[in-house]
Amino acid sequence: MNAGTNTSVSATPNAGWVFQGFSGDLTGSTTPQNLLMNAPKSVTANFVPVAAPPYLVVATTAKVDSGTPGQRLWTIRLTNTGQGPAVNARITGITITPVGGPGPVSLVTALPVNYGTIAPGANASQPIVLNFPLTTPVTRVSITFTMATDNGPTTSVTFNNQFR
Repeated sequence: MNAGTNTSVSATPNAGWVFQGFSGDLTGSTTPQNLLMNAPKSVTANFVPVAAPPYLVVATTAKVDSGTPGQRLWTIRLTNTGQGPAVNARITGITITPVGGPGPVSLVTALPVNYGTIAPGANASQPIVLNFPLTTPVTRVSITFTMATDNGPTTSVTFNNQFR
């Protein structure tokens, strides 16, 4: 290359990486860029790994009577085990499937159940209310929770053989 000429410098990330910017004799995050070769130059292309999207894990942390006969207040905790924030985390669906016992179980709480934004490694809790019949034997159900965020996958988990 001849002194005084421009050369094009570009940075292309490998899969799983994002170009963050140049440092040294080139700066900024635009690629490609022209570099005037009027002296020895040192340019570093900086890359960072792509953050894993949020991933929600659900758990029940408490089940107590709500004060209305047959109704149980369950505290549902969502934990973000991903590397990015779970933006607008929410439970979008709750499916109740009878497993045993004489009566139907219904959801009293309106959907979606909103948790807000949950940081990586953090959790948030919200109550839901389920209506169980006051019968003997107790009614048992499987409950499937469907969770979503604005920036991650929709996931579902089923709790089997749950009861009042």
